[in-house]
Amino acid sequence: MDVTTLNKLDKVLEIIHKASNNEFPEIHSTDIISQSLPEFNFHWNELRLIKNKLIKDGYIEENSQNEFIITLEGKVFSIQGGYLGNYIRQNDENIRLGKLETSQLKQGESLNHLTGWVAGGTVALALLELIKLLIEHPFRCN
Repeated sequence: MDVTTLNKLDKVLEIIHKASNNEFPEIHSTDIISQSLPEFNFHWNELRLIKNKLIKDGYIEENSQNEFIITLEGKVFSIQGGYLGNYIRQNDENIRLGKLETSQLKQGESLNHLTGWVAGGTVALALLELIKLLIEHPFRCN
């Protein structure tokens, strides 16, 4: 989803939240939402899709009087930044995980180099000990 769509979802949720707190009259239709947010110039189908998404996600409900009411999940979600806040948190987490993966790859490469040096040193010491043993106890054929 693009940021504009996320902003629209958040603003509609915010309007319904305010209506639930009696800051606005009850929201009876998508027309009232559209009138409350003229800056978005909603198309009627777009508001229907937004309403359906908010219902599907469990953030609003439609009661028997066709009023939209925010759920507790919707209140918590809205307070935590809504869809845009969630998108930003996920994006930040993806960036953090990418940096972590890069760091782990570099550490793994460093450990491979260190293992190579330790193995090479072990071989060199083994050869020195073998040479020292041959010098102290030369091998003789009869």
